[in-house]
Amino acid sequence: MKIKNLIPFIIVSLYSCNKSELSISPSLEKKLGESAYNSTNENSTDYKVKTFIDSNIQKTANDALKDALITNNADYGCVVIMETKSGKVKAMANLNKDLDGNYKYNATTAVCQANEPGGLIRTYDLMALLEDKKADTSSVFDTHGGEISFFGQKIRDSHAMNGKVSLATAFSISSNSVFAQAINNSYASNPNLFCSRYKKLGLDKPLNLPFTNEATPNFPDPKSKQWSAITLPWLSIGYGFTVTPIQILTFYNAIANNGIMVKPLFLSEIKDKKGNLKTYATEVLNSKIASAKTVSSLGYLLTKKANGAGSTILTSNNITIAGNATAVPLEYADPSTKDKKYLASFAGYFPADKPKYSVVCFIYNPKSQVPIFGVMVCGNAIKTIAEKVK
Repeated sequence: MKIKNLIPFIIVSLYSCNKSELSISPSLEKKLGESAYNSTNENSTDYKVKTFIDSNIQKTANDALKDALITNNADYGCVVIMETKSGKVKAMANLNKDLDGNYKYNATTAVCQANEPGGLIRTYDLMALLEDKKADTSSVFDTHGGEISFFGQKIRDSHAMNGKVSLATAFSISSNSVFAQAINNSYASNPNLFCSRYKKLGLDKPLNLPFTNEATPNFPDPKSKQWSAITLPWLSIGYGFTVTPIQILTFYNAIANNGIMVKPLFLSEIKDKKGNLKTYATEVLNSKIASAKTVSSLGYLLTKKANGAGSTILTSNNITIAGNATAVPLEYADPSTKDKKYLASFAGYFPADKPKYSVVCFIYNPKSQVPIFGVMVCGNAIKTIAEKVK
């Protein structure tokens, strides 16, 4: 039996843990140990396993997520908190509303469910444009009133816009129309340049985490039958492909970590009865996702966005948060659908000036407000976590 098939049972145990490390049953320790040491023993006490989960941070994440789910009358959600430099996962909360309306443990949504990321992808768009020198933050675009058409398919902003704006302003106000223009104008003649950069980050394939059924993301290839003339502009606003919450976290964490992308790290160590110790260390996936100048620009704009006039919910007197939020309509392909469902999300890090932790929050089908905005749904949970986890 492999470690990959066992971690979901570890996460189930988190909520009864009252130590700094996670308590794991003797039988589970035996299975994990056998995998780690490639051996079979009859004694269930032969191995001692530790993860990097911190019970205090886990409780904070769990409580903040639960409050957000209740407040927004949502179906389910997840929060993951990761140590920026090391990739050590300090908390992973996954909660689902049961038939009685109570929120309880829900497997591993953060790892095992891939979704269209919507506006969270604009941070990648901006990185690609800056790195490929297709535009800079001062480049000016016409908003076209907040609506633009590609081959008869309209891309709209969540609110009406007028006049021309800089790319930096478009990022701050979450303009789909501007980013669709910027990406299509820059890469339509060579979409592989845009796509290959994304794939080099490894976001098109699983992270090979120690979980059963880790979701396989999907990202189209310009040479495949999936590709059409409208694929690129829709990719630019986060549609037509899927990615898991923890993969989004891994990307945003790399920005917080000065461009160094590290793999999320769950297991700390496994010790056998002879005292042999198998440890798990930080793994660098990409030592430089972009130039220092680009990473710095992204950090500045993520901090500005999280603390802008339209996002005061994330403003705290105790800590500065950086990040991006969005809400994705799940039935956008059918405009006639009534009672639309949304996926609200946030990805970012804190403190903004000297990042210590990165955090991602996904909340499915919130029903507390119309229209749905990601920062309104996830914001209080993120601020609570940032203020308590130091």
